[in-house]
Parts: sequence; structure tokens; C-alpha cells
Amino acid sequence: MRDARKAAGYTTRDLSGHFSTGRISSVERGIEPASPGMVEFYVTTFKADGTALWGAYYEMRLVQFAQDGRRKNRASRVPRQRRVTHPLIIESRVETHWLNSQGATAKVGVRLQVNPARPVLKVSYFYPADPSPGTVTISAGEGCEVTETEEFRRGLITAFLDLDAKPKDGASQAFSYRAHVSSAIPAVPYIRYQALRPTERYTLQVQFTSPRLPRQVWWFRGESADEAERDPEEKNILPASNRNDYFRNFRNLDREFCGLAWDW
Repeated sequence: MRDARKAAGYTTRDLSGHFSTGRISSVERGIEPASPGMVEFYVTTFKADGTALWGAYYEMRLVQFAQDGRRKNRASRVPRQRRVTHPLIIESRVETHWLNSQGATAKVGVRLQVNPARPVLKVSYFYPADPSPGTVTISAGEGCEVTETEEFRRGLITAFLDLDAKPKDGASQAFSYRAHVSSAIPAVPYIRYQALRPTERYTLQVQFTSPRLPRQVWWFRGESADEAERDPEEKNILPASNRNDYFRNFRNLDREFCGLAWDW
């Protein structure tokens, strides 16, 4: 959030008519959670990464809901040994984007392996090129079932996945889901992922369709969302593909941004 604000040329004092400087500082440093209004303001005004910010916000809401439930039941519980909840680690995320002959994204497939196993997990997606309501739907793949979906402003879709396997301590869990896009607007020329959770391996593949093919494709990785829009270094440019598909493996990500970008 701080990177997006600074990139837009605003100081915290410039926003005094919207939020207090102390509130902005606490949110940007991760001390306090952002409100929905603040998230929407940063996405709309500063062009912040909507997928990352809204995903983090609804993940926070899910955690708070679970904590509230535990607090309500604490008084009626019999005291017992405290159980340690381990943070979720993404052991593997394989993400494939299929672009049609007009350059618009038609479908996104995601395969995940997480540790420790969870009975329910929330995922989210939105199409940056066309945030119109009804643009995106999410469906289940292997190892899970969609139990609830909700659409928010700017076309963001969240879905709760009921995972088939019962959680086992120390065990990882694999499943997949798909996001379907119904828009004729060509995709923005990059796909950006932020590792909000520690990610051991992230594989990104983009499949283009003739005649809408890229002139060149390159990978990026860094601590700023702006990495996606910078001119590529020669070493980052991927060789031309006869099959019009490009991919890159990233390892040991933590809060970083990475992905593929291209020129039409």
C-alpha cells in the first residue's frame, strides 16, 4: 500500500481529508488492518494491486471470524493444553492463464499444495482489464468443492473451497480450481503474483493464441508492484516459443512480487 501511494506522488498528509496520518501509517506498516473503504480508496486512487489487497483483507476477516468464535466459546470450555496453529505455507502453486485470439483471458487454472492441511480455504480473483460485475466466476477442480462465492465491487470474486481430505497434523494438501473470464477486453500485458504467504514454489504459464501474439515476454521479481511495468533487462527476456506458451518457475517467495510481462 505504501509503494502504491508513493508511486502516485501522495504523502500521508495529502490524505488527511480521508484518513488520519496515524491510521495510514499503522495500516501501511501492518500494525492495524485496513477498512474496506481504505482498500477501495488505494485500489481506485493509487491503482494498487486489487487482487493482493482485497485478498489480504478477506483473509484477515476470516481470521477475525475464527478468533471471535473461539473467544465466545472460551468460557464454556474445559481448560486444556493450548494447541499451536501453524501458519499456512504454499508448497507449490501452479498457475496457467489461457488468452484467446483477441488477447483476452478466457480461463485461469490454479493447482495448489498447502501445508498444513485445512478443511476450508478461501481464494479470490478479479480480471484487471475489466472489473465489471459478472466478469469472473470460480469453479472447483480436483480435491475440493465450492461452497460459497461472493462478488464485490470492481469485479472481485471470492470463493470458499471445502477441501475433500480431512486435515492431518503435519500433512500437506493438494487441490485445484479455475477462474472463468467472460470479457472481450484484452488482458493487461502482465500477470503479477504477490506472495502474501510464504511460497516455496510458484510456476506461472501463459498460453497465447494466434493472431494475438506477444512481441516479447519477460519475467520479473522484486519487492515493488511496479516491477511488472518496468522495461525488461536483457537477461529476463524469455526465448520465443513455437507453441506460443511461456513459463517461469519462482522459488522461496515471501511478500515479493513476481510474474511474466509482455509487449503486444
